[in-house]
Formats: sequence, C-alpha cells, structure tokens
Amino acid sequence: MLPDRSQKFQAPEPLRPSGKWASPAETWKHFEASRKATIEYAKKQADLRAHYMDSPAIKDMDGYEWLLFLSAHSERHTAQIREVKADAKFPKKPSRY
Repeated sequence: MLPDRSQKFQAPEPLRPSGKWASPAETWKHFEASRKATIEYAKKQADLRAHYMDSPAIKDMDGYEWLLFLSAHSERHTAQIREVKADAKFPKKPSRY
C-alpha cells in the first residue's frame, strides 16, 4: 500500500513538515538517530506484537506493524525523492548539502 505511489495521501496536520530542522544535513542526522533508536528498540523486545501505539493516520498498530510501516514509509519517500530528482527541471548542479 505505502510504496505504491499511484495512490496519494495527505499527511495529518501534526505529521506535516514544519521546518523543524535548519538544513538537509540536520534532517538527515535526526533521521539516522531515530532509525538507530528504532533498531535498538526492536532488538530488545521479545515480542513486538505485545506493544501497541496509536497511529494518527491509520489505526492502532503493534510493534511489528510499526516496523513494517516505518520501512514502507521510508521506501515511499525515497521514491518521491527520486521522482523529483529525475524531473528535467531539477537542478543538475549538486547542492552544498
């Protein structure tokens, strides 16, 4: 469902970009730290199915479903980035980031 980009989604207001990070480098640093924390959490849990958390976009999901969702979500955004960069109007000169 998520990696299929033929269906567009509008993120709920609390999940929309807010300009929280000052640069792409800062954004990437936050992403990597969050990913590391998620991997450590998953390694330490004996039963991810026993842990639930609300999702503002879909439904309540257990830990296993959240890991699948996070992976698909990253895959979807990676496809979006590739689509933007493939556009003829995208600058060919590398940015300073």
